[in-house]
Amino acid sequence: MTAPDVVARPIARAARLPLLAPLAVRDFRLVWAGESISLLGDAFQTVAVSWLVLGLTGSGLALGAILVAAAIPRGIFMLLGGVLADRISPRDLALGSNVLRALLTTIVAFLVLGSQIQIWHLVAVASCSGRWTQSSCRPSTRSSHGSCRPAAWLRPTP
Repeated sequence: MTAPDVVARPIARAARLPLLAPLAVRDFRLVWAGESISLLGDAFQTVAVSWLVLGLTGSGLALGAILVAAAIPRGIFMLLGGVLADRISPRDLALGSNVLRALLTTIVAFLVLGSQIQIWHLVAVASCSGRWTQSSCRPSTRSSHGSCRPAAWLRPTP
């Protein structure tokens, strides 16, 4: 099978369902699945931490402090993430970011299971997790989307 055939087959199949066209390419499917799982995990973590804070303190103010501790670094480090994604391999950056966030989540899980969790632990983890999410993971996955698709799909539309 020649290189043009490898590109032409997914494009021909994708012409039937243009919305699903990118999923015909294996590399894009892997990036899409990994990012989907990561975003789903982020959403579950936000809900779980919110319940944990309310269960520990019953205070809306404490919950707000945790959410702000996650949001402020996201806003501050967003521009840094674009710079890092341009200078470091997007794959390595996304992988490192996801591993770091998994490590932080594991630490919180062990603190909860050992009944040692305190609010300042959650503030620190939310701050670090928010910082790394915006400064490395999101920009790197966005920049890798184009490299996962055939060049024929990247032409501008009129």
